[in-house]
Amino acid sequence: MKNPKKLIFTVFHIITPLFYFAGYSAIQFFQGNPVMETIPDTLSIIAIYSIVMNIMWVFNVDKLDRAIERDKENREHNANV
Repeated sequence: MKNPKKLIFTVFHIITPLFYFAGYSAIQFFQGNPVMETIPDTLSIIAIYSIVMNIMWVFNVDKLDRAIERDKENREHNANV
């Protein structure tokens, strides 16, 4: 894996909201509710999720960098042994 930070960012900021949007819209469709009327609710929940995830990302990016560096060092050490 070249850059795990990009993968984690992509999962939390792009893939998860898309899955939530598709899943919630499908549930509303199968329950017989008008999907177009529930889209604003879904988007507002996704907006709140995005704000929370961005705040968490800002505070945890340093920890993530340190963990990635430790993992690289451990892999290099294990390869040399």
